Amino acid sequence: MKNIHRVLSCVLILILAVCFFMTKAQAQGTTDFFDSLYDIPRMPGLKEMPEFSLNFESPQGRVAEAGATFSGVNPADILRFYHQVLPSFGWQARGEVFFVRDGEILHIVVDEPDTPGIVRLYISPSP
Repeated sequence: MKNIHRVLSCVLILILAVCFFMTKAQAQGTTDFFDSLYDIPRMPGLKEMPEFSLNFESPQGRVAEAGATFSGVNPADILRFYHQVLPSFGWQARGEVFFVRDGEILHIVVDEPDTPGIVRLYISPSP
């Protein structure tokens, strides 16, 4: 009887792991990622600006930046997209424009005084 419980437990764990990785792969497959923020999806409609890319890793943590232009995209939709997608990558929302994960803070700034607008994403170690 104990062996049956062990086998069933292993099968259940395996099924849950497969479901988790399939869900994550599907979420990752729906969009591209920023070049400098290799684990942050780039919302469809955003055009990455390489001149805003920065990625520096040290024992204290990662400092990274990315920027993208947008036109014809509602800034509120950009923030809504990241609030929907980032939790599947382990990020937890902390207000409207901040997210935290594993000792890092992600800050999203949507600036639209001109057309095209600019979105900037900053990652830094949490204090």
